[in-house]
Amino acid sequence: MDLDYPAEAETFRVEIRNWLETNLPAGWTDDDFEMTDDEREAFVNDWTTKLFEGGWICASWPKEYGGKGLSTMESVVLSEEFARVGAAGQVHQGFVAAHVVHAIGHEPLFRRHEIVIVHTHAAIRDRPS
Repeated sequence: MDLDYPAEAETFRVEIRNWLETNLPAGWTDDDFEMTDDEREAFVNDWTTKLFEGGWICASWPKEYGGKGLSTMESVVLSEEFARVGAAGQVHQGFVAAHVVHAIGHEPLFRRHEIVIVHTHAAIRDRPS
C-alpha cells in the first residue's frame, strides 16, 4: 500500500504554505512569538478577511457556491498545513449551519442563503464589541 501523497497534492501543499507564509505575521511559527492584545485583535479581524479573500473559508465547497471546489485530498492537505503552523481556519455557527444547508438542503434554499453564508465573515468582523 502506497501512503505517499500524489504529486498534485504536494504541489497544492506548496501553494498553501506560500499563502500562509505571505499572510501570517512575521515570526508566527517561532517558539517565542507573542502579540499584544491590540495586535491580536487586529490580527483576528484581518485574518478572517484574508481567509475570505484567499478563498479558504469555504474552500471545499463547489466553485458555483463561492468555494474553490477542493477535492477530498486537497481538503486534507489544507487542514494539515493550517494545523502545521497553528493557523485557525474560520469555523463558527454560520459556517457549520451552511454545511448542513449545502448537504441536505435543496438548490433554491442554498442559493438564497449562499451570499449570507459565504460573506458571514463581514458580519462577524464588524459586529459591535
